[in-house]
Amino acid sequence: MSNIITAYYEIYRTDGRHIRQKDRGRIYRGMIKAYDQFASYWVRIYVEYDSKKRCIRIQHSCGKSYADRELLIESEWFSSQFFLWSRWADEGSLRDSLQIESFGGLTKDIAQVLEIKGERLGSAQYSFDGLLLGGTVHHFNQIVQSRNLLGTRHFLAVAGTYEGLTDRSMIDMTTEFNGPSLGYESKYRPRRFVPEYLDLQRINWHALADVLPSQFADFFVVEPDLEFVALCWQKRVVYLSSRRGFFDKNDSFPATGLSAAGWANLTNPAYLAFNAWHAEQVLWADQTL
Repeated sequence: MSNIITAYYEIYRTDGRHIRQKDRGRIYRGMIKAYDQFASYWVRIYVEYDSKKRCIRIQHSCGKSYADRELLIESEWFSSQFFLWSRWADEGSLRDSLQIESFGGLTKDIAQVLEIKGERLGSAQYSFDGLLLGGTVHHFNQIVQSRNLLGTRHFLAVAGTYEGLTDRSMIDMTTEFNGPSLGYESKYRPRRFVPEYLDLQRINWHALADVLPSQFADFFVVEPDLEFVALCWQKRVVYLSSRRGFFDKNDSFPATGLSAAGWANLTNPAYLAFNAWHAEQVLWADQTL
């Protein structure tokens, strides 16, 4: 039995133009089609179009989806116009992986210009630019930059990167979706947070690394009156760990945290280089004479 893989896709036109409505339908039906209908495996299907970044985003499971997406990706129509990024969250792994799916033809030329070496880029690197501590702080009091009037929220402007597992298998499931072949619901919206069962992997603090714990559970050891610890990115929480945990358990320390890592705080150098390049294409595409 294979693992359940939560697949996250971002698809861009290489000329910076908007993806036309009829092309969006052709793409997401080609990406997750099974037996001439939408299908997934214990992961709800989500499709959206980001008009600001001009990309399609798709979430589904490709572990047992019977998808024939290679037929789409390798077609001349797709490979001559589109660039496909994917993040895979394998429930049997420890961290998300990042890759370029459409690695051939025009995509390969773009990757060469951007000095992206190969389609498999290793682990997805997520970033944070702030640390929020909830509760009473003693040990970290001297390095706190700001706090609320009650002294129950403490903020540190410390940045860094981390690796995580954004596995959505079995999340948001209902009695109407009780089998491995899940339909597509246009009104469905995925939850912002998913459980991080294995805790964060490889936290890299860009500052104060000699002061801050590398494991989140250690925050609650050092600060016995701390209620929660949160990583933030652009004023939004992207990872949250609570002393009480998020499930009905008797142990003192959390067995898991909640993660909201995603495309917004993905900062692998290759991905950032592509985003900068694509923004230039958008500017060129919008020029009128």
